[in-house]
Parts: sequence; C-alpha cells; structure tokens
Amino acid sequence: RVHGGASRRSNRMLQMFVVVSGSGLVLFSKEFQKTRAQPRIVGALLTTMVSLSQQCVPEWPLSVLSFENSSIILARDPNTGVITAVFLDKNNSIDFGRILADQILSLFVHSFPNELRNITHYIGHFQQFNTLLALQNCIRPILLTFQSEPRVHVAVVVSESGTYCTTPIDQIGLEANLHSLVDAAIDMSSFYDDVPLEFTLCGGTQHTRLQRLEQGNILLVVYDTTMPVDALDRLISHSSSLLQTTFHLIHSLR
Repeated sequence: RVHGGASRRSNRMLQMFVVVSGSGLVLFSKEFQKTRAQPRIVGALLTTMVSLSQQCVPEWPLSVLSFENSSIILARDPNTGVITAVFLDKNNSIDFGRILADQILSLFVHSFPNELRNITHYIGHFQQFNTLLALQNCIRPILLTFQSEPRVHVAVVVSESGTYCTTPIDQIGLEANLHSLVDAAIDMSSFYDDVPLEFTLCGGTQHTRLQRLEQGNILLVVYDTTMPVDALDRLISHSSSLLQTTFHLIHSLR
C-alpha cells in the first residue's frame, strides 16, 4: 500500500540552548530563533534556580520550566555541575527537549573533560562545541522508543549521517534495496501526479512500514501482524515527529 500526499515540513520549535557552568558562567550558547533572552543573565538565573531546587527538594531535580510562550528543559551533570538548558516554543514536544538536553550535556562533558577542570583558563575552547553532532546524536535515542513495543521487531533510520537501527542488520543490503524500492514507489505515484510519503509491505507474519522524512531521510519499521494499526500509527507518528524536528534543525546548520 502506498500513501501519497503533500510534502510535510516541521515547524521550527527550538529557540536556543545554553550550556552553563555550576557557578553560572555561560560556556556555550546557540540561537535558532531571534530571542530577547540574554545568555549571561539566563545562565546566572538558571544556576540559582537549580541550586535552590537541590536544597529544597533534592529528590526531585528541576527539569522543566513552563512559561506563557516557551518552555525550558534542563539537564545537569552531577560530576561537573554543568547545566544544559533547551528553550522551546510553548506547546511543542517536551520529549524532544529532554532528548536534546541530555545529548548536548553528554557530548559537552565528554568533549571538554580537561577544560572543565579549569574553566576560566580554557573559556575560549568551548566555542568549538559541535552542535551538529549533538543533534545527530538525538536520532538513536528517538529510535529506541520503538523498543518499548515488543511487537516491533526492528526500527531503522537511514539518513545522510548514517544508518541507525534498534537491532543489528545488514546495512549495505538494506540501503541498496531500500533506495530501489523508494524509486519504484515514486515512479508509480508519478502516474497520479502525487508523491509517496509512506508505504507498507505486507508479509505472512510481519509487515514493513516505510515512511519518508525530510531531506530524503527514511524511517522503516518491521512489526508483527498482530499489532493493531492504531497503536502502530501512534508510535510512528510520535517518533517521526521527533525525527522530523531533528532533521529540520540539522538541515538548518548545514
């Protein structure tokens, strides 16, 4: 089955992110939209709020701040005290913000282990942080959300930055056959002056759903025939939305 339709595009939802030391010093910041926020002031306020939260309710670390027009997702490294804050448009995915904040924090701490021991001496080094790699690192944890459903056998993302899978597969064979399949679907849809966005291959005990994402990226899900279609649709819709946002932001940096 082939489903066509107009090309979809994710709304830009990420305003900015900042990486702050435990003392409130802004180590790195990146804007994706023009905002009125001043990173230096934001950094001091965030560390103060996180510190108060740790003193008052240490068992419940501060992780989300909601305002009228935006939300802030926080992640903190307990060893270095470094804090990452991701600023999102209001009513957009908190799940994406959490994944991105975690990936930025993890990559930052691993990229500058020596510099974080003497921040004032190495303050200029932090500008080398690889924002593009942090976004690419979000793909795998998004894909792993499919592991919560036992009737999904494997989920795969084929992108410009590589192939990501929930279980090991023959990546060379997959990519060779996948592109031929997509080309055939495009040729078939051209007779109806349409573009295929997703299609399903039906087997005896399992089906394969293939969904085209932004910039030529592809999501492929192999699942058991006993899995209800509505449950699969919800899972794919949620994950593909997060992936679309990720790829849109990656594309904006190239």
